[in-house]
Amino acid sequence: MKEDFNIQLLVSYLTGNCSKEEQKQVEAWLSESPQNKAMLEEYRTVWACSGLNDSACLINIDRAWDDFKSKTNFDQAEEVETKRFIPVYRKRSFIYKAASIAAMFLLAISMVFVLNSEKKSQMLNYTSTATSSQNPLILSDGTKITFNDQSSLDYPENFEGNFRKVDFHGEAFFNVKSNPEKPMIIASENVRVKILGTSFNLCNEDNSDIITVHLEEGKVLFYSVDDNENILQEITLLPGEVGVYNKKTATITKNQFTNSNYKSWKTGALDFVNAPLSEVIKTLERTYNIEVNVSTPIDSYFLTAHYSNKNPRSIFDSFEMIFGLKIEQQNKKVNISK
Repeated sequence: MKEDFNIQLLVSYLTGNCSKEEQKQVEAWLSESPQNKAMLEEYRTVWACSGLNDSACLINIDRAWDDFKSKTNFDQAEEVETKRFIPVYRKRSFIYKAASIAAMFLLAISMVFVLNSEKKSQMLNYTSTATSSQNPLILSDGTKITFNDQSSLDYPENFEGNFRKVDFHGEAFFNVKSNPEKPMIIASENVRVKILGTSFNLCNEDNSDIITVHLEEGKVLFYSVDDNENILQEITLLPGEVGVYNKKTATITKNQFTNSNYKSWKTGALDFVNAPLSEVIKTLERTYNIEVNVSTPIDSYFLTAHYSNKNPRSIFDSFEMIFGLKIEQQNKKVNISK
């Protein structure tokens, strides 16, 4: 490329200072070859690096221009075909004018960045393991989250704006730090939980058709949204209530809960009072992440028992003694027969 190449137009194009006709001419030139596009990107990168050289944000046009030429080999580069490009400007004054525009443009962008003292917070991801329940995650606002296995949370390093927004999947127990001026919103698929400050268990697992919120303290708004975040259905939960979102019917209901088995993964405690054995088995499957196959009728069996920090094998052994069932256990699979 020779020095009579129309670099002034490229700089004007990069800084948004060219006319519509000039913009069409540059875009036509860019469409001629990938090399032309690559050249423009190289100039864009060089200007970004060389437009501001002084630490005090003072613009030195001569230095910026010399730096630009040296980085692009402007004086030594081979000539590039510029068919249908606009007439050439040889006067250096145009180059300085273009450089001034570019440098002032970069200065304006830099000042906006400096004056915006609240740096955009970095997004972080947490994925739980089998031992995560022993080490709760504490967010920047003081919110404490205890995770069940195979759960994940996307959250900002620092909360900005009017809400504390996070994205969650899996199961966890939340102790949300109270801040009425800045509610927390937990997104889980197309369901939202809006909290001021409270304690609750949120569960959304891949192998389940429901998303549940068991509220222990405070008050939460539990609602579903469409793709544009418009609210479709909402309910308010009070302590002792469980909100249930059905993924198949896209409906939300709420009921009272009478035990704490929903968080047995966290506490290690299971309580059953005259509970149908079929429901007990479902609780054990969810708590211990196991698969239970039943090949005999169990509709007439009910269980009243308390288990504390028991492994699933010992619980199923008790079924053999209580109900006379035959239990076969192997790894994560359990077979029940008569």
